[in-house]
Amino acid sequence: MRKKIAAALAGILVVCLAIFCLTCHGSQGAEPERENMKTYRPIPKKAEGTGIYRTKQTVKRWDWKGWEVKEDAPGSLMGSNIVSISGRAILEEGDSLYAAGYRLPMAMELYGGDGVSDWEDYNIYRLKDGKWELFASNPPEKVEDRYGIMVDEGVAMNLMCYGGFLYYGVCYKHTWDEDRIFDTAQFVYRVPIQGGGAEEVVETKYESKFYIYNGKVYYMPREYVREEKDWFSYTRDNVYQEMELGGENKREIYRTDMQTWGSVFALGGGCLYLLELDDEKEWITGVNLETGDTRYYSMGGMSIYTLFYEGGYLYISSFSNTVSIFRMDVSSGQTEYLADCIEMAWRPPSEIAISEECDFVNTVWLENGYLYFMWQDKNAALERWLFSALDVETKQMSTEVLVEKESESWQEDRGYLEVVGDETAVCHNVGGEKIFFYRFRANALQMDRLERKEIRKGIKG
Repeated sequence: MRKKIAAALAGILVVCLAIFCLTCHGSQGAEPERENMKTYRPIPKKAEGTGIYRTKQTVKRWDWKGWEVKEDAPGSLMGSNIVSISGRAILEEGDSLYAAGYRLPMAMELYGGDGVSDWEDYNIYRLKDGKWELFASNPPEKVEDRYGIMVDEGVAMNLMCYGGFLYYGVCYKHTWDEDRIFDTAQFVYRVPIQGGGAEEVVETKYESKFYIYNGKVYYMPREYVREEKDWFSYTRDNVYQEMELGGENKREIYRTDMQTWGSVFALGGGCLYLLELDDEKEWITGVNLETGDTRYYSMGGMSIYTLFYEGGYLYISSFSNTVSIFRMDVSSGQTEYLADCIEMAWRPPSEIAISEECDFVNTVWLENGYLYFMWQDKNAALERWLFSALDVETKQMSTEVLVEKESESWQEDRGYLEVVGDETAVCHNVGGEKIFFYRFRANALQMDRLERKEIRKGIKG
């Protein structure tokens, strides 16, 4: 009898253990409660006067299972960079150089060429055989923004070449209110590299930010429904879509009625990453492009402004009084601070005017494992603007002093940089009086300064 009772108890124990194991296995990869997702990050120690955080930070993280991160082939991702709404404005492709109209003065100063005496923001120009020529144009036309107001003049931006076409975005602005450019009608166009007319690919409806990833276009159109009682009241869904290069076969990837920003999303590793927020907190949502599986990353109260993906990491800009750059391993959730003190030269879209040389301000760029950024050193006897290149793996860094000056007109300083081919192009508007142009060799430490030019402000503005 005792043996039978013991055997029965053992059987019950085995069954209970089996049920427990099955329950635990079934919960792996499930969405954790957002209110329980806490990110703990100690205040990092910063090397004095460098703007660089030297110590690797660790955070408490969730141990998700089954989150697949694919390795991207070189050149499979094109689109906006870290603190970049407008994307590439100067693009090297083959034996040609392309420049969006508002960035043509910078391109001409850094790379030479003639043939264009006047230019427009809605045009794209090409430098070939030492001559600049009009390559694509989207002249003023009447289009309707989401308020039903007609807008008329476009700005070309976010240049990328793929499959024999130049792709670019066009943002239409109100001529009577330039600050509303990022709240108006947006389109994606393409034009054959061999020449021809531009064709509309899709209306994005919100900003010009889009990516080409693994041969497909990704963008975020918002769906607005105007309330009957109030002309300016809307309900909206934020929709992230995928489509073929010519605009065919649109597929909805993710839809949310939470708040989000159209410029804060990234592609890479087989996934879409986007910022979501409500009145109390914000988080990053990861969406697997094949399975639709989701993963959520708490941001611990940070104010996230932009996202960019490269090599298994999300590179993130956070803004309070200064811009900070950190990266997050999308598999583990670990975060690592990279740079701080990126301020003053950075301006939010509402403060950006279209017509000035260093607008659509971007002072941070990531390319092939190097972080490039402009920052202000306040520890020096004179205030200095510096340009740094940081190897994100080894943490080796090169720094060059761009400008050293007294601080009376510091608030008027603006900067812009981006990687063009194997070079980093830098433009710095100093107090509204002088403009400095620089070229540095990209992807190399110590940096080589290839060229520097200084001109009085007087080019088209």
